[in-house]
Amino acid sequence: MKKVLLGTTAIAVAGIVAGSAATANAADPISVGINGYWKNAMAMINEDSESGNLADARNSHAVGQDVEMSLSGSTTLDNGITVGFNAQLEGGADAATGDGEAFDEAWMYLSGSFGQLDVGIVESARHSHGVTFGGGAASNFGVNSPFFLFGHDGGLFGTRTNTDGIGTEDSMTLRYHLPSFNGLNIGVSYVPNSKGAQQYGGNTTDTASGLQNSIAVGGNYTAAFGGGSVTLRAGYESYVLQNCAASAATQTCNDKPESVNLGGAVSFGSVTIAADTLTTSQITQDTLGNDRDRSDHHIGASYNMGATTVSLGWGHAEVENTDLTTDELDIYELAASYVLGPGIDAQIALRSGEWDDETAGSTNDNSWTSILVGTSIGF
Repeated sequence: MKKVLLGTTAIAVAGIVAGSAATANAADPISVGINGYWKNAMAMINEDSESGNLADARNSHAVGQDVEMSLSGSTTLDNGITVGFNAQLEGGADAATGDGEAFDEAWMYLSGSFGQLDVGIVESARHSHGVTFGGGAASNFGVNSPFFLFGHDGGLFGTRTNTDGIGTEDSMTLRYHLPSFNGLNIGVSYVPNSKGAQQYGGNTTDTASGLQNSIAVGGNYTAAFGGGSVTLRAGYESYVLQNCAASAATQTCNDKPESVNLGGAVSFGSVTIAADTLTTSQITQDTLGNDRDRSDHHIGASYNMGATTVSLGWGHAEVENTDLTTDELDIYELAASYVLGPGIDAQIALRSGEWDDETAGSTNDNSWTSILVGTSIGF
């Protein structure tokens, strides 16, 4: 697939060059716009761990925010090729990316009848084309990768299907979108090295737990029927491990971790029902040399009543440990949102979570109930 993607890239670039040579490209200057979101939330939390220590040591209330602003611009050349860019500036809890870069994602693109080619720091095709979950009313919360969790989940970072926890979205990526056809959209992507840009010093040496030659494919299909619609999505991503960094001498590594996700949503009238799942093979293997998996599942339904939307959702995650045990996390949520104005929502949720830590000797089991309120501003 890597050869196919690189070949497609070469063909697209050749077509652009040929078109440019035949036409004077007196395009208008790139016009730049700004959009993004500003989310905040506060919570009242009641936790009850198995030993009591977790609940005693943690605050019963919390406040958080998440901010992202995107600069984007484009122009269309006289040969019909559109040239554009997108740069996303993170704020709030995600402001520190750890790599010294101001932007979380930043890429340029070329699009036309051939499709679209993206080059830069951007999410994989599995993520952009193959992930969906439309069963939540409150964008701040929800059971799939919530912006605000506000509960001790054993470091699993909630139940999630967008990120597989193996690779990073902050890597230099080649991503190609095939032309859309009758509601079908397909994309492929390639990441040479998970450590980001490599323009200084050439190829770097292999690093412990580093990843290279990551290949992803994702697709989605949407069709209308009667008064409703159906959307189906699927994605696959594979990686090549550079060096094993197992924490114990008895552990070994999976040299080619991968992730697969499936999902879909059905809408009819004011009702939407959605479900999705992600299965990921972990990097380190168990003490017997077997691959370990993590699986995440979600199901939810929402009902819209004009300015008000309510939803009910459930998320479940299972992670196989190196000692042959399996940790489990369940999140249940009843949520509602109300449109205060264009792009401005008030949101509230009642959430219950339970984490079962099966690691030998662990007393970190935890359950919690929380009430969350927040606002979301989109622009």
